[in-house]
Amino acid sequence: MHRIEYILVRILIGIFQPLPFWAGKLASRIVYFIVRYILRYRRQTILSNVQRVYGDQPPKPYPQLIKEIYLNFVYLWMEFLQFPKYNQQNFRKYFHIHNEELVHQALAKGKGVIFITGHLGNFEIMTYLMPFLGHPFNLIMKKIRNPLVNALIVGRRTFRGSRVFYTFEAMKKGLAVLKNGEILGIAGDQDAHRKGIFVHFLGQPSSTAAGTAVFWHRTGAELVFCSMIRSNYARFEITFEKISTENLPHDLPALVQELTERHTAVLEKWVRAYPEQYFWMHRRWKTKPV
Repeated sequence: MHRIEYILVRILIGIFQPLPFWAGKLASRIVYFIVRYILRYRRQTILSNVQRVYGDQPPKPYPQLIKEIYLNFVYLWMEFLQFPKYNQQNFRKYFHIHNEELVHQALAKGKGVIFITGHLGNFEIMTYLMPFLGHPFNLIMKKIRNPLVNALIVGRRTFRGSRVFYTFEAMKKGLAVLKNGEILGIAGDQDAHRKGIFVHFLGQPSSTAAGTAVFWHRTGAELVFCSMIRSNYARFEITFEKISTENLPHDLPALVQELTERHTAVLEKWVRAYPEQYFWMHRRWKTKPV
């Protein structure tokens, strides 16, 4: 089964990677129909999550919102297949970057930078963008069960020189790259099970990994939130903003709680502004408070 999945992914890459972006967008419409209406991919999870957050007051009519959520999901992976089309010469044509100087200033302090983001827009972009800007980039990821597909995904994420660490080795290697003055990327919005701490996200108590706060506490690295909002297929508005680490409690558990609340609140701000670009397919609220 693993080999069959791998072959299917390789076929998709072979078909879609050579296409120009306009053709990729056109093909996405066909894939969208298959994913939504034939495969009905995670339909109940999407509906449950969206209704949990918005109830009977969605930001736009539910049929339109669900359509746009599925389309965002398809665009995300179609763009991922076409990422090698971005290069040093053309990336600024496709990426409009806001507050870029914030990254350079943060790195200049020499303590490393923690990039915190979530599964919003196309969250895969940073592995390509940061090497274009001349900065070593390191990403923490959860290992995919299929080892063949995992190796393929890792290969694409490291295609431009970024590095990937798995969650089980993240603390040791993450501390090392931060102490080396590099960037460590973390997507902090997946359910963290019983190992997480509960903070409020989109009005729900949400089990959230404390790793970002622990990394900051142990290194003093700059903490920067990154949003990657799609303005059109394969084109993005990239925004960096600093997360305040001032006036935090001295008590470590209270500090971790407060800092996790802060960066989660920034992500929530962006999700509420662009709900159709959030990855509602995750079982974000699987773990319940005791």
